[in-house]
Amino acid sequence: MRLPSLRHLLDTATGTLRRFPLVLITSAGAAVAIMAETRQHRIPVVLGLGISLLFAIATIAERRGWNMGKSVAANLLGIGLLLLYFFLLPTGDLELPDVIRFALFALSAHLFCAFGPFVGRGYGDGFWKYNQTLFLRSLTAALFSLTLYAGLGLAVLAAEKLLGFEPYKNVYLDLFCLIAGVFNTWFFLAGVPRDVGALAGETDYPKGLKIFSQYVLIPLVAIYALILYLYSAKILLSWSWPIGWTSMPVFVFSVAGILAFLLLYPIRQREGERWVATYARWFFYLLLPLTSLPVLALWRRIGDYGITEERYLGLALAIWLALLAIGMIATRQRSIRAIPISLCIVAALATYGPWSATTLSIDSQTARLEQLLSNNGLLKNGKILPTVSAPYPADEDDIRELLWFLQERDGLEGVQQWFGSEANTMTTEQMKWKLGVADPSEYEHLGKPYASVPRPVWKMLVLQTPITEARPIDVVGFAFYVRLQTTEKSEWQTPVGVVAFDSQSGIVSLITAAGDTVKLNVAERALQLADVVKSGTLPPDDGHNSSRYEKGQGAAGRIATIEFDDSTAVLDNQQPSAQLVAVESSAGKHAIRCTLRELRARISPDGRQVWIESIDADVVVR
Repeated sequence: MRLPSLRHLLDTATGTLRRFPLVLITSAGAAVAIMAETRQHRIPVVLGLGISLLFAIATIAERRGWNMGKSVAANLLGIGLLLLYFFLLPTGDLELPDVIRFALFALSAHLFCAFGPFVGRGYGDGFWKYNQTLFLRSLTAALFSLTLYAGLGLAVLAAEKLLGFEPYKNVYLDLFCLIAGVFNTWFFLAGVPRDVGALAGETDYPKGLKIFSQYVLIPLVAIYALILYLYSAKILLSWSWPIGWTSMPVFVFSVAGILAFLLLYPIRQREGERWVATYARWFFYLLLPLTSLPVLALWRRIGDYGITEERYLGLALAIWLALLAIGMIATRQRSIRAIPISLCIVAALATYGPWSATTLSIDSQTARLEQLLSNNGLLKNGKILPTVSAPYPADEDDIRELLWFLQERDGLEGVQQWFGSEANTMTTEQMKWKLGVADPSEYEHLGKPYASVPRPVWKMLVLQTPITEARPIDVVGFAFYVRLQTTEKSEWQTPVGVVAFDSQSGIVSLITAAGDTVKLNVAERALQLADVVKSGTLPPDDGHNSSRYEKGQGAAGRIATIEFDDSTAVLDNQQPSAQLVAVESSAGKHAIRCTLRELRARISPDGRQVWIESIDADVVVR
């Protein structure tokens, strides 16, 4: 095998420059912009996006044989879109929504590269072979680039150690940018097929792809399918909702399965490869039911906490997978072009517009904030009321976080109108101050005393059991045990049903597979414990009593220590109120008992509201 001559390499590089001049210019420009450490983050972002977009336009023009006029017009359109995106980006640092939009645009542009030359009647031939060539060429380019970077990086290090050469600060970053932005792109473009239509007649298939799919991807698909279907059976039997984390394994299963389907597509009808056709036929039947898991899990999270970009994208991906599976099941041909085309459309639609991820997130979280302010008497008929007292403690953090969420996305327009004529001049910190949710440091920053907004003193109730004593758990008449240990809304699965805890309402509930619900109120029990301490009927927790009870001396054994409103009392097993550490409720044949180990709760001055900060308890159910 003869090595290519220097003349051949120069001719290939020159030919590549003539084929893709704008692609190479934007790629090199992005590298230089990063190396220059400019404060304008928009420049490398837009140039980086332009690499894929202008490459797709160039390959489409080449495939369709456009003349110079059409090619120039198409490239001007692409450059115009990039300029529009440039001015839509913020001039300062990129926030999370900007990063998400860029990722979606980059995904759309890469997918456009995959199917662009094959859109329209008569242009579908050679689609798989073309993308296989691009895929393998990108891997080869990455390997060559990493090898070159490692070699040159070690050369710089050797010159520094052996010759006393002092490299400048960012030499390794600049070296990486040059190799990635110039060499890697140039090398990749040199291997892009010219005659795309001729690829349709090629029948050779890389054996490595078959081995990778058969012995790596498909076993992974089988493992994930088994786990997910067992989990589906589990939640069906317990009649419970899928947990939020379910989305991740479903998406991994989908990516691995679709990738295997795409890699094996050309040999699905070959003799001796019947298993490929079987896999291609049954994979989408397996996928369709599983798409309901992330849909249900995310739908419940959205119902509880509203839409965010992450939940929006997860739900959009799950719905796309479901529609893709239905389409592949319904059609015999199973055109693989539909996969990148449909995903490209979904990703592009999620970037901007009234249906985009950020717009719907802003609308949803604004509605949540409006509801919270209304519930706390701070908003009525679309206008902020004078703050009489700070919001409910559980809501205070939520209000503060929602204001920050909306500020990060420039989504405070809907909130500002609630403040009337002064809205246009108000900062987010001033909004927090007026609503009574600002931190003390923010009050000082505004030059206002922290007490400017009256803040009622919510009294702390703390119940603790002795950690030195092992406490037996009474399980007579009950079937299953759960250790409830949390600071927020949580759920635990049991064969009887779901044990759920809501920190805001203080309710512990058992939701059975048949749909029956048994509830017990820990918040109400916290009020009863506070009343017992205030009544003065319990012995105070002085050093003598505390030591005696912890060591188990005397007839009385200490059950718990209760602190409330600067008073501390001891609860022992000889007192009638000892039963207060356990809460029990039943409905028909089902029952739930919660025995407190530790409870931390805040109680409002009027004694009507309770906020459970944390709970540690033994829960038994039947």
